[in-house]
Amino acid sequence: MPFVLATIAALSLSGDRVGAGWHPQSRGAEPTLTLRDPYRPGAIPVVLIHGMGSTARTWGPMIDRIKDDPVLATRYQFWTFSYDSCVALPLSAARFRSCLTRTRWALDPSGLDPALDRMVLVGQSQGGLIAKAAAQDGGWTLWDSTFSRRPEAIRCPPETRAELVDAFLTRRVPSVGRLVFIATPHHGSKGPAAATARLKEYLLTDRRQGELAGPIGEVVRLNGKEVLVPDLRRVPVGAVGGLAWDSPILDALNRIPIAPDVRRHSIIPQLGTPHHHLDTDGIVRYESSHLDEVDSEVIVPGGHVSLRRPEVAAEVARILRLHLAEQGVGVASPKAAFGRGAGPLPPASPARGISPPP
Repeated sequence: MPFVLATIAALSLSGDRVGAGWHPQSRGAEPTLTLRDPYRPGAIPVVLIHGMGSTARTWGPMIDRIKDDPVLATRYQFWTFSYDSCVALPLSAARFRSCLTRTRWALDPSGLDPALDRMVLVGQSQGGLIAKAAAQDGGWTLWDSTFSRRPEAIRCPPETRAELVDAFLTRRVPSVGRLVFIATPHHGSKGPAAATARLKEYLLTDRRQGELAGPIGEVVRLNGKEVLVPDLRRVPVGAVGGLAWDSPILDALNRIPIAPDVRRHSIIPQLGTPHHHLDTDGIVRYESSHLDEVDSEVIVPGGHVSLRRPEVAAEVARILRLHLAEQGVGVASPKAAFGRGAGPLPPASPARGISPPP
């Protein structure tokens, strides 16, 4: 088992807890968007999305560090998204978009709170891919990279077809204004970690495979594996939508542009020191975490699960201050945030065309 030991050793060198990467509580978790504190009109939501096998609890130390800044504590509210992170990525991403949209309009049915239309999404690892999909209008790109037939040619119940269309025809959430990627495998993972993940996929029981695949598994049962594109017929159905380096689904997501009005930032942990580091975090290589078109990219020392590191929290805090500044909200004086000088947020731009879902 040398490749398993190599992965564990890499995480251990980072100073992070190995167990935080594969948490049993994530298995079977219902998609849930949680407000950590009561809703505060005028405070911009920061929505944090955990990675593979982790839970929303991993965000606690970072949130506490950020809230030490009184301006950020006043101007932002923190939400977390929990989900079964072994479920196929497009399904989890669609469920996140649905939770986010329903929550936004449940809190503010009349659309009077402009802060809810300036959301910041922060995703670690797979959570970054889920965040990215909330800022993409993909048309048929993702569908055609997964299925060999269009929806009307697939035999399945109408509700199954509707769920697949919702998951694989990505539509951006207009309320999202900024993305922060932490150790996000935009191009997948390869090497020891990928080998471990693939072994895990093949050892899953048939029942668990079905749970993970959901409607994908149902259409495969009803139509045969020929309903999938050739590259996906060779993998277990529960692994469709996985994070392998050669995944057609990740390739499709990389071909779909992020909405041009959405800012994006990369925080990339790398094993080593600030001046001498490897090109990997022990799970994801730099070439996978890197995106060309970002507003900023910062490399910090650490392993793949680095949410407890102060350097990561400091960079997220910097981005949140920048977000306030670009919204026309002063951040220089903490006193202003609590006093009369704070003032309301300016109204959202009508050009974004934000309206309640049908």
